[in-house]
Amino acid sequence: MSSQPTAIPTALEYARKTEQTIATNPVDYIDRIPATKFRPSQPTAEEVTRFLAYLKDTEHQLYPAFAFACMTGARQGEVLALRWTDIDPATRTVRITKSRTKERGQTIERPSRKTGNDYAVHIAESLWHILTAHKEAKDKATGNVVKLNDPGCVFTDRNGEPLPGNALTDAFRYLKPRTGLTCRVHDFRGFVTSQMLAAGSNPAEVRDIIGWRDATTLLNYYAQPTAEAGRKAIEGIAQLIAHG
Repeated sequence: MSSQPTAIPTALEYARKTEQTIATNPVDYIDRIPATKFRPSQPTAEEVTRFLAYLKDTEHQLYPAFAFACMTGARQGEVLALRWTDIDPATRTVRITKSRTKERGQTIERPSRKTGNDYAVHIAESLWHILTAHKEAKDKATGNVVKLNDPGCVFTDRNGEPLPGNALTDAFRYLKPRTGLTCRVHDFRGFVTSQMLAAGSNPAEVRDIIGWRDATTLLNYYAQPTAEAGRKAIEGIAQLIAHG
């Protein structure tokens, strides 16, 4: 057993010590299996590249949305709640303000973080091209030019309606066996986190950039150190000492 409800061993211990109805506590003779720490199954860079390439090659409707998640670390609900007004083309940043989620069969919107604070994410050059191409395709399909100050959602269904709060998860169930991935949609967030830390970003920066509530969860569950990163760190320390 890895764990038991605390009431059972407590009651048995009370019977042994206070009531003296049993000589020993049988729970003491149970071999407990140490609880293993949960660690998400993050995809590798090669897997993410293969996944996005498949979506692009098959012209999947959600390719831009998945690309946004894989390149920014935004949560599924934050991706689906993204509006054109959240995007600043001058600075190429996006302001994450809300999250769409599905509860009891209904899609609702709420603040993007548990703290209720917005946060800004930089849009990389490659992602910017994906978003602008996505906008051009929507303009062509609808016959209307969507302005960047339009309050509508960036990622919609074919009728232009906002996607439900579990749209990426539902699509991912179909895509996983076709792309060889074993992770969850949320693990793309962990992938971005680990890549940023491996690139040298400190936890406080990653916390603010990706919108974590604090750095503790980030380090305990999503930061996966690599041997290469460790080697570079040790080499850097040695060079610092040698040339200090």
